[in-house]
Amino acid sequence: GEDGGEEAAAVSVLPGYFEGIPVQAEIRRTIFDSVDESGKVRDSAEPALSEIRFARREVAKAARQECSRLISLRGDALAARSASVRDDRFVLQVLAKQKHRVPGIVRDVSASGSTLFIEPREIEPVNTKLRQLAKREAALERQVLKKLSALVGAPKVSKEMMLLQERITRVDCAFARARYSHKLDGQPVTFADATKAEGVNMMRLRHPLLVWPSSSEPVDNTKMVPMDVLVPEGVKAVVITGPNTGGKTVMLKTLGMAALMARSGLRVLCDAGGSPTALVPFFTSVMADIGDDQSIVQSLSTFSAHVARIRRILSHASDSGDSGALVLLDEVGSGTDPTEGSALGMAVLRQLSSDAALTLATTHHGRLKSLKYADRSGCFENACVEFDVASMAPTYRLLWGIPGRSNALAIAERLGLQQGVVEDARAFLAEDGESVSMEEV
Repeated sequence: GEDGGEEAAAVSVLPGYFEGIPVQAEIRRTIFDSVDESGKVRDSAEPALSEIRFARREVAKAARQECSRLISLRGDALAARSASVRDDRFVLQVLAKQKHRVPGIVRDVSASGSTLFIEPREIEPVNTKLRQLAKREAALERQVLKKLSALVGAPKVSKEMMLLQERITRVDCAFARARYSHKLDGQPVTFADATKAEGVNMMRLRHPLLVWPSSSEPVDNTKMVPMDVLVPEGVKAVVITGPNTGGKTVMLKTLGMAALMARSGLRVLCDAGGSPTALVPFFTSVMADIGDDQSIVQSLSTFSAHVARIRRILSHASDSGDSGALVLLDEVGSGTDPTEGSALGMAVLRQLSSDAALTLATTHHGRLKSLKYADRSGCFENACVEFDVASMAPTYRLLWGIPGRSNALAIAERLGLQQGVVEDARAFLAEDGESVSMEEV
């Protein structure tokens, strides 16, 4: 059918990489005829090589026989009743106190000095012959390898082989992506133009490192509560709120990973098909400020570290004209006075809504939730991580379109904090809300 034809055409892309590129079959055959799987030069690579190796085996056999004869005659002077090899020469392990019993040249000494490795005079001529044969063998092997290197290093051939290697690597990586995507049950996605704010739609999105942390473990999708990523069309900045340990940071990392996976040709760990189908913008870059880089050595506070990263992100987004960027900001405006921090966070998000394709920011500052209502362009949206006050546990579900609450007072009340203190806190909260309203008026 028509779909089958399209699928066949897509698959034929990989073989097409090798069109017009010689596979160097003749050179490959020459190399395999000359060198074995371990890299050793074969006897058949050079006629004289086979003769020299045969001669070496025969001379070595004669040397071992002579060593055995000497061992049987002078065994009580030896530290071991077997021959050793030092620098391609057969030697005997002689007790230092008995060295006069085995006349010859000392080729080595044990660490303790109690054993000498002596080349007996009787074996010296045979050892010399072995060394001569070994040098001739090495010279012939080098000659063979030099000839093979000249074949591969010819300008035309080397250029073709480098191109062949590049194409093979592309195909190998494609198969690796396919195997990985299949193992994790990844799904294909529809790409959108990141600069047109067409939204994001990935249902039950999962992070690959949470469902398959190690190749020695089986894939387990129950290790992570899936998250629905539903950024409406036209939205360019999302403020995510909610309590600590609720999954806000994991959501940022999961979306960033999904964007990079889709961009690199991997399938994304979300639900298959559906209506609408999974939609992912083709982000030109992914920039993140996630984590606390406080450094005593560099004299950087948490706030300073955040500002340094945000400065680089803003600079890249504006100066490079990278309007297709995805920006992920964790705890934007944190680490300083809440009032100034929230104001700074709002200003950063306003700027990024103009310069980047999509920005997602987690925060505890309630004022950032008001961007959706204060800005009439419609490019801001709210989301929150759900928290079950009854069980005092996060559900790790992401709710879109509504701002979240920290639930601090509800949690404190459920944990048994004195009722009077909780009610007093609620009163302070109400007063603060009224004062903010009056200031706004």
